[in-house]
Amino acid sequence: SLIYNPFAQYFYIPSWLLLIFHKIFDLEFTRHNYLLYNIFAISVFNVGNYLWLRKLNISATTALTSCLVISMSLKISEILRFPNAIHTFCWFSWMLYGITLTKFKNETSKSFIIIFLSWLFILTAGYPYYIIYSSVLFLFYFIFISLKNFEYIINCDYNNKSTLLSSFTKTCFP
Repeated sequence: SLIYNPFAQYFYIPSWLLLIFHKIFDLEFTRHNYLLYNIFAISVFNVGNYLWLRKLNISATTALTSCLVISMSLKISEILRFPNAIHTFCWFSWMLYGITLTKFKNETSKSFIIIFLSWLFILTAGYPYYIIYSSVLFLFYFIFISLKNFEYIINCDYNNKSTLLSSFTKTCFP
């Protein structure tokens, strides 16, 4: 049954939206639609990744370039055959973005909504391995951004003879 199979994405809201879309327009669900559903997950990941990198004060061109390189990487194209894996993975960048937003005082409600929805989608997308991996990743990322001078690292002007590594070593290891 769909309820007892964690790989079925039964409780995953985007799969219900896909079903509703196909029912409204009376479309047949083909392999092409299945591929578009998986490519949609890569798009969701890239939008979240871009927003996260921009919040870390990385230039727009660098953030866009990194999103393009990541979307064409071997690992992303490898997991395209597993829709539950790619749909679980696509919410990682949104979770990192939400965790980063917690460091900004005026973004608390936005960060809560993003973290809640991202975690809900990670749990319901149907790939249990990534749930365990994400818990470890998000814990270590939260510890990293909780360092004393993380705001200084984000707000540094890296064009002014400063790099991320030198800013990090100056602030965290005086």
